[in-house]
Amino acid sequence: MRCSIRNRPFLDEAVSGDAIVCFEHEHWQLLAIIDGAGHGWDAHRLSVEMADYLERRSGIEAPQQMIQELHQLTMPSIGAAVSIVVIDTINNSLTFAGVGNVSAYLLGHKDHSFHSSDGSVGYNLRRITSEQQALLAGDCIVMHSDGIQSRFFTQFDESCKRLNPEDFVDYIFAHFAKEHDDASCLVYRY
Repeated sequence: MRCSIRNRPFLDEAVSGDAIVCFEHEHWQLLAIIDGAGHGWDAHRLSVEMADYLERRSGIEAPQQMIQELHQLTMPSIGAAVSIVVIDTINNSLTFAGVGNVSAYLLGHKDHSFHSSDGSVGYNLRRITSEQQALLAGDCIVMHSDGIQSRFFTQFDESCKRLNPEDFVDYIFAHFAKEHDDASCLVYRY
C-alpha cells in the first residue's frame, strides 16, 4: 500500500485521542481518520474501538453505512469525528463520507476538498452525506484530524503533490500540525 500515517498525542499526553485506518484488500482500500472528542485516555479508547471495528470488517460497505454502524456500536459515548474513504480499484474511484471536524482532500488531476456532515459519531449523529470522485494514477488522498491546521488545503506547496507519502506527511506535520491538540494525518498515493 502506498500509504503513510502519523499520529501524535496532545503535548504532555501519553496517548492520542486520534486513530488511523489504512486497510488494503484485493479490489478496495479503506482509509479512515477518527478523532475522539477531547484528548487523553477516554478519546483514545473510543477512537481505538472504532478503528478496531473497521479493521475487523470482512467486507466493505458504503462509508456512510460504516459510520452509522460505528455510531450504533459506541452510543452513548463522548463522540468522535470520523472520516472514511473507500477506494474501488476496479472502477478507479473513491467514495467519501465524514462527520465532524476531520478533513479529506483529493490532490492531483483534480483538487477537491470533501465536506463532512455535522454531528459526532457515537453521540449526536445527523444525516450523513457521501461524495464520489474518479481517481487517476498518481492522485493523492490526504486526510487529517483537526490537530492539523485547516489552512493546509489553501496554503500547501503545490510541489508536495509529487512527494512520496512519507515525505508529504513529514511536510504536513512540519508546517501545519498544532502543538496543543492530538494530530493525525494520512497520505495515500493511488
